[in-house]
Amino acid sequence: MDADPKNADSTEDLAPDPINESLARSLMLGIVVSFPLLLAGLIWTITQGILAGRTPMPATFDGQTGRLHYNVALLLAGLLALLATPLLRLVAAIWCFHRMGERRYMRIAGAVLIIVLSSVLVTLTQAKR
Repeated sequence: MDADPKNADSTEDLAPDPINESLARSLMLGIVVSFPLLLAGLIWTITQGILAGRTPMPATFDGQTGRLHYNVALLLAGLLALLATPLLRLVAAIWCFHRMGERRYMRIAGAVLIIVLSSVLVTLTQAKR
């Protein structure tokens, strides 16, 4: 029996998976949000250094006014968006598993989300001490 070449390249095995598509969209959203923020903050920082004729200050706050530098705020917002991407992915996974009726995997993803959020909270409370 010869294998049918039409069946060898069948796209039935490559049918779109709603979970993978949703998770891919959540990762893409994190990149689409964080990249422009990081790029704008970087360009702003470099431009400040070129216009001032010196290396830009690494300080987050202005020593005289106590205000946050806007270029640093853009960089921090971009990093925060990039770091929040895995959390968004976990939330998307929980939602997809719930829609598909996969309670076991929904609980596992929920447990991972709780662990990540609790570690963030512990880190933030320890940083304030």
